[in-house]
Amino acid sequence: MNGHIYVDAFSLLLNYHLWYVLISVRVDFIWRDSRANKLFMVLIDQNREKLLAVVPQQMMRFIYGWNLLGGVFSLNHFQIEPTYAEYPRYQEYSLLRGDLMIKISNNTRFNRLADAIISWFPVFPLVPSIKSLVENRWKDNGYGR
Repeated sequence: MNGHIYVDAFSLLLNYHLWYVLISVRVDFIWRDSRANKLFMVLIDQNREKLLAVVPQQMMRFIYGWNLLGGVFSLNHFQIEPTYAEYPRYQEYSLLRGDLMIKISNNTRFNRLADAIISWFPVFPLVPSIKSLVENRWKDNGYGR
């Protein structure tokens, strides 16, 4: 197992100190946050859950050179980190909010997966209904039932 934890879903990423291999993930969106001077990617796992990945400034030029958008990859040798209070922004909007992000390092590798895997992998994330969004906001404001 060479010191990595192999996972197939974002929900299994729990420990900030471990190194992970994500068996399959789709790169859904890539953008550069000019305020943070970092590159961010929205990734989708096999359960259609979304998670952000952050690319540090010194690695942005490498990621821009790769053809990642829309592809399905095995993501090797990465860690997770807390999101803190400031969420990355795209055109003044926060596209995805969560408690953690994937931290890309110099050792992280995106290995493109075979076409057979790509054909069954989900393309779009699940979109929550309006009702669930309203209920979640109601609970977040301290007015939960």
